[in-house]
Amino acid sequence: MLQLIAKKYLYFCLVLIFFLLTTFNFYNFNFNFFFKVEKVQFNKNKFLDEETKSKLTELILNKNFFFLEKNKLTKILYQNNWVKKVEIRKKLPNIIFINITEYMPIAYYESNKNIYIIHDGFESSSIVYNTDISDLIRLENVKDFKKLKIFYDIVTSQFNFFKEIKELHNIYDNRWNIILKNNKIIKLGNYDLNKQIKIANLFLTKENIRVLDLRINDRLVVTYDK
Repeated sequence: MLQLIAKKYLYFCLVLIFFLLTTFNFYNFNFNFFFKVEKVQFNKNKFLDEETKSKLTELILNKNFFFLEKNKLTKILYQNNWVKKVEIRKKLPNIIFINITEYMPIAYYESNKNIYIIHDGFESSSIVYNTDISDLIRLENVKDFKKLKIFYDIVTSQFNFFKEIKELHNIYDNRWNIILKNNKIIKLGNYDLNKQIKIANLFLTKENIRVLDLRINDRLVVTYDK
């Protein structure tokens, strides 16, 4: 461990010794001469646009390794609403690594013939780089993303069939209809969603159910396949 630390800061120590043992004009000294960044590497990401990458690279290259303004760089990255977390690491003597954690797409909706994607940070964005939407949930009449988040948090924590949801329709307020990939339909009422999801979990294991109607509290209507 000590050898690793010593190696990592060897160059820095040499420059520090140079500063201490040499007479020079501190204010006119060109710090970029030492530890100049020569390479910027991004981790594999899907939604960060190339324009932002180019802008960051331009701001970093040939700058002094120890005087980078990380706050300025992260601020630029967070302007992209797919960026969830940013980590900037330095590797002596001349490489900067930028590790970006992105939000995951969960659903999509159409508006004025355009497609928009919603990620698990519950912000929407126009479709990016021909994103495959075949496994995403299609939303109908979902305008309040705060309500969608509440629905998502409850359903994903309890609903065994969440990955099988094909469509989610907001009828009004907290009234939802769920269409599964096997075309089963769940009609939810405007009351305790936790309670409804627990009931749905119990009944949807039956293969011959076509519609599960929970719209009225304490009343269950089941339609079976013919």
